[in-house]
Amino acid sequence: MNLFKKQRSTSLTNEAFLIVLGFTAIIAAFFFLKDPVHFWQILAMHHLYLGWLVFGALFFSDKIFYLASAAVIPLFLFFHYLFFYFPNGSFRSWAWFAGSSALDMLVILGLIYLYRKQMKHRIKSLKDERLNSVNREKAALQALQKERIKAENLERSIQNQEYTFSLVYKIFRSFLTAQSDFEDALFHNLKRLTRAQSLTLFKFENGFLIPIHSKEHPSKCRIFVEGDSFLRDVCETKTVLAMPEIARSETQFAAWKASSHRGLIYVPILENGTLRYLASIDRMPFAVLQARTLQALHYLKKMAELALTLFREKKSLQRNPRMRWRQVLQSPHDFLSSVENEFRRAKRFQSIFSIIAIRIQSNGRKDEMSAAVTLLNSVRSEIRALDQIYIDRPRNLIWIILPFAAFEEMSIVLNRLQKRINFYKIKDNLFCTLDYGFSVFEQDYESSKNMLKQVLEVMQIQAKVLQKMSRNHAKSTTASTT
Repeated sequence: MNLFKKQRSTSLTNEAFLIVLGFTAIIAAFFFLKDPVHFWQILAMHHLYLGWLVFGALFFSDKIFYLASAAVIPLFLFFHYLFFYFPNGSFRSWAWFAGSSALDMLVILGLIYLYRKQMKHRIKSLKDERLNSVNREKAALQALQKERIKAENLERSIQNQEYTFSLVYKIFRSFLTAQSDFEDALFHNLKRLTRAQSLTLFKFENGFLIPIHSKEHPSKCRIFVEGDSFLRDVCETKTVLAMPEIARSETQFAAWKASSHRGLIYVPILENGTLRYLASIDRMPFAVLQARTLQALHYLKKMAELALTLFREKKSLQRNPRMRWRQVLQSPHDFLSSVENEFRRAKRFQSIFSIIAIRIQSNGRKDEMSAAVTLLNSVRSEIRALDQIYIDRPRNLIWIILPFAAFEEMSIVLNRLQKRINFYKIKDNLFCTLDYGFSVFEQDYESSKNMLKQVLEVMQIQAKVLQKMSRNHAKSTTASTT
């Protein structure tokens, strides 16, 4: 490309030179035909000077052009005087001719100077514009490169997250599908992640690290933790410890070399903050010993600790199974738990349930006990199989939980209970008074305590109303007798 530009510039110079040379030849031929004797007078023509001046302005540098142009003007005037007016010519006429010619040449030189200055400014502005465009192009390329790097980082981050999610899912699923064999699942997960040729899984019991999946007897190769300073530090850190971190500390590295068991990576498994297992990984491929593997081991540690907690809870539930559903509840805890469960169910599924309470008041303690047993049998005969009953003996209350019962259903049950209980009251004469309270679930209630409180308030209001009615009835009877 530069060679092409150079050839083009040379071609323009040659063409301009030929044009000026042809112009000079035409003037010379004209004077030769006009006056062959004084042919040399063409040297006195300043028009030739102007032609060659333009040629120099186009193709020479500023320094050479202006020096040559300034030097040619006095030389032209001197030779003009020498050839035309010396020694007998009139100096005044020469001065008149020389002044007009010099002024003409200076005007042309000034115009060429302004033109070159303007062209130079134009060329500079074009260079600056091109430089700015180049800078803008570089800035755009740099911005594009940054965006490409950001996109690659985002893609890499998404790939890492996908890898992490799939890894966590596979690890946790392996623990859950392993059922009760937690140790085998932990060993195989460690083996699959690290591809280690030497992997030892220790169980921590009574200050000793007892190897699992070992060919030798555990009692022969167990390690006393307090006798090994490095393993004691590993057990106390409770985090994944790798060889790069060990090598950063000279003291820890020296303790590692003096330890009875060496490994590249140590993974402690905790349960409620207490060490249960310690995995020692050694002789693994160098390409696998990287940050991604360490991150995977951190997730494995968390999943193993969570799975270990789930296994312990599952075993405890198997040893102590929860009490099945019963219609007659035996403890206040069971009653409050049933009310809370019904409240949550109704709150979640936009359903309904009701609570009824019956308070017994009799003449003596023995009568209250026998009345409660009698009422229990009566209540069970008048309610559904899914309803639940609880006898609050200290306060002489019988609570009835009616799932999926609105106010109408609760009213029907309460009427049946009143008829049945009044029948036994008249027949056996066991009860002095019976007070009733009830509450129906509403979505505005914040907790089940609001319903229990409402039951007691309704019962208290009913007792006051009945007491007032009995007093008025007694007064009217006395007045009529008198």
